[in-house]
Amino acid sequence: MSEKPLGIKILSALHLLGGILLAFNTIVNAMRFRELEAKLHGTPILAIMLLAYLAVLALSSGIGMWQGRQWGWWLAAFFYVHGIVRFGSYFQKIPAMAEQIKLSGAGIRYLYTIAGLKILASAAILIYLLSPRVWATFGLGKVKRLIVVAGLFGIALLVGAF
Repeated sequence: MSEKPLGIKILSALHLLGGILLAFNTIVNAMRFRELEAKLHGTPILAIMLLAYLAVLALSSGIGMWQGRQWGWWLAAFFYVHGIVRFGSYFQKIPAMAEQIKLSGAGIRYLYTIAGLKILASAAILIYLLSPRVWATFGLGKVKRLIVVAGLFGIALLVGAF
């Protein structure tokens, strides 16, 4: 395993920070459960569980990448593939959400723009994680990138189905 690239050190730190913030957000929302339930006219349990899941994924991938562990790379790559799938599915939900909260054309365009930018950012970071230098850093030399990406997308689609 070679020396960690600066990008991996930065990404690890961002994952750790993001994971901490997501964990905090999960706790705050869990404490506001009844208030959220009234606002959403339904249970916010799935949203809180998604926040907790993303917090654990971000924290664990951050720790793993910081330590230069292969599993850290796999979790980080999955984090970004899952983000692409999650925000891609968000695209089809925007019209219904806009109707529910009575958004105008500008508001709808804003939601599409934000979702599109999140997809692009996730894809760019995934491409970085697949770069030869990063690939070598985590000792993934013999693994086929196309098979990895296809497998990660398959898993993300399965996870997203539940």
